[in-house]
Amino acid sequence: MACALVLSLTPSGALADAWQERADWSEIFRANDASGTLLVVDKRDGATTTLVHDSERARQRFLPASTFKIPHTLFVLDADVVEDEFQVFPWDGVERDFSQWNADHDLRSGMRLSVVWLYQLFARELGEENERRNLEAIDYGNADIGDDLENFWLEEGMLEISAEEQIEFLERLYRNELPFDEANQRMRPVNTPFAEPRLR
Repeated sequence: MACALVLSLTPSGALADAWQERADWSEIFRANDASGTLLVVDKRDGATTTLVHDSERARQRFLPASTFKIPHTLFVLDADVVEDEFQVFPWDGVERDFSQWNADHDLRSGMRLSVVWLYQLFARELGEENERRNLEAIDYGNADIGDDLENFWLEEGMLEISAEEQIEFLERLYRNELPFDEANQRMRPVNTPFAEPRLR
């Protein structure tokens, strides 16, 4: 699934009911033989403007894949599995297909390089109960981890969320409205592998 989210915020409020389909974006997806959705929500001027390619798909739930690193990072910070973004986690020595993964990592590099083994380590440290409780607490998609603790957000996992729900989650994060310490919510994720929320 290809999915892009862009969020530009100032005032509060939920997503607008009226979404504007962008035919020019559809042409870009067709020209590149790509399936996916693009959802842009702009609230900077006191009114909500929602632009979308494929609104039906934007409301369908799919695996979050690498975008799950954002809530997952909040979970581990809240549980004190990670002290801060500078704590280094040693590489386990297993050679993986992406050479950049084969090194020690902290939260910053782990997020920037989408280091799956690091977040699988976090999942083991958190455990099933904590993962489920946190997903339910933030109302994240279907909040279903299934029976595969180390892969529930990855290919063939059970966790699903829509682009619309992702935007709503990012808005709550931007406003520090999630049930986590405000300092952890303010530790803004950078260089995530999907289109960054523009927070203004």
